[in-house]
Amino acid sequence: MTPTPPELTILVVDDDLVDRQAVVRALKQTLTSLVIVEAEDFESGRLAVLSRDFDCVVLDYNLPGGDGLHLLEEVRAVDRGVPFIVITGSGDESLAAELMRKGAADYMPKSALTATRLAQAVRHTLRVAAAERAERTAVRELERRALQLTQLSAAALSLQAAKTPAQISTLLRAAALSLVGATSAEVALNELAADSPKLPATEALLQIWLNGRDGRVLGSLTLTSANPLLATDQTLLSQLAQSAAEALENSRLVAEAQEACQQREDMLAIVSHDLRSPLSAISMAVGMLAGDLGKGTPSGERIATLVERMQRSVARMNRLIEDLLDVTRIESHQLSVVAREERGAQLLQEALEAAGSQAEAKHVTLRLGETDERLLVPADRERILQLFSNLIGNAVKFTPEGGAIELSLRRDGEAALFAVRDTGPGIPAEQLPYIFDRYFKGKATSRDGAGLGLFISRGIARAHHGSLTAANVPGSGSEFALRLPLATG
Repeated sequence: MTPTPPELTILVVDDDLVDRQAVVRALKQTLTSLVIVEAEDFESGRLAVLSRDFDCVVLDYNLPGGDGLHLLEEVRAVDRGVPFIVITGSGDESLAAELMRKGAADYMPKSALTATRLAQAVRHTLRVAAAERAERTAVRELERRALQLTQLSAAALSLQAAKTPAQISTLLRAAALSLVGATSAEVALNELAADSPKLPATEALLQIWLNGRDGRVLGSLTLTSANPLLATDQTLLSQLAQSAAEALENSRLVAEAQEACQQREDMLAIVSHDLRSPLSAISMAVGMLAGDLGKGTPSGERIATLVERMQRSVARMNRLIEDLLDVTRIESHQLSVVAREERGAQLLQEALEAAGSQAEAKHVTLRLGETDERLLVPADRERILQLFSNLIGNAVKFTPEGGAIELSLRRDGEAALFAVRDTGPGIPAEQLPYIFDRYFKGKATSRDGAGLGLFISRGIARAHHGSLTAANVPGSGSEFALRLPLATG
């Protein structure tokens, strides 16, 4: 069965009744399934084309009340996409060019008008208009798709940054509504959706499950829309739901990790605190025992040696406990410093003297380099000396015999810049970003220590509103730079 051709609605605007009827007869002779509307002047033609959709307008150029060019401009100004064929009893190529420039689909002198020629012009105009409409539709769809992809990317980033299931639920609902222009969106997490909502017959329902990596259902996204959702819309929503599911699992893992870290820190704080009292008692008892021992006999000498080892072990355990307590204070932002105005060069001199025997035992030269004696810094003396002790101790550990460690101080803008430079092998490039992490110990590091010294040192620097950085020195060695604000008083 041959399909019925679609009905065409054509507007004919001509003030000359004879010419208008001739155009109407020509159209009816050559085209089928027509609805023809007639207008006899500029105003009636304008009202007709602005109030009704036409497949084509056949327009006489010369009209009472205005010419066809002005009518064409008015219609194009309101973005009516109807195509125009302009016919005129007079005119030249310049007029034809102007009409085409203003948006006419075709131009035809009345002297050349025949039924066949008019039908051909109408068919050609309709084909061009259909192609232009398809192109505009495709462009709009591409623009819509590009906007959706941009929104999807932004939503995925926001979901991954969310910290709680409640935040993820809110972001997912808002993103789903914006992405496809749905009427409503509901998110149910950690449970299967219950009965589907009762919707008006005109609304479409789409439900997407949020599946975890192991296939477990984490929740659902349910949307309603007055218009059917396209397949591409459903694909985008599925991708959005997948991003939300990954964000949910990540937030759960982060929460579990944070809880485990907090439990570990709590345990460290409790154990460290509880160990201090018995260690203090042991230290006191060992000290008293060392004072009572006589070293005049072999047995006395042997016992005195054992007591000295006990004293060193107790001191080491006390340092480790104090480090663990410092870590807990830094993590909880409770590391307190009592800053007083100190001379930077004096702090370096004290640090050098305190580490002298350690460097001498390793046959490493420890010296002061360039030092600006005038610089004053607000500092907690004991904490800053603790920081220098950690830096110099590390430098001594990694600097080979015969090497050197240099301490220096200079002004850098509104800050004092302390530096500890060594001639050791330097820090492996792959380890450099992590050396200030707590418990970090490089592969080349000895097993001594808990990997807390640099973490604590950075915490001390930050507590002084300063910074601590590390870098390799071109050629050999490494340099740690402590930047502290200058005293303002």
